[in-house]
Amino acid sequence: MSALNLDIPVWDWYDNQGNMNAINDLRAEIDKIDEQVARLLAERFLIAQKVGGVKKAENIPLLNIEREIEVLKRIRMHAGAVVSDPQVVDAIEKIYLTVITLTRRLQ
Repeated sequence: MSALNLDIPVWDWYDNQGNMNAINDLRAEIDKIDEQVARLLAERFLIAQKVGGVKKAENIPLLNIEREIEVLKRIRMHAGAVVSDPQVVDAIEKIYLTVITLTRRLQ
């Protein structure tokens, strides 16, 4: 994929460069991924609620730091297998920290 030519006026991107078509195509890919992520997160939260129900029934503490650390390590490993940029891996870990925090609240 070629880089955008930022030396030309933005209105020329639409007419002459075809960049807006490329951007729209990429955005369509992002939209598909967003749908998948939303569906998978919903499934994850539903399962986590079930886990919380079992924990409550068995008087097991909801907070399990060891499990959370294990999940974050696994997520970093999977992210690192896809991208080599440590900032992206860190960003994914931060997203998962939020997911874990929200999961605890749902349990």
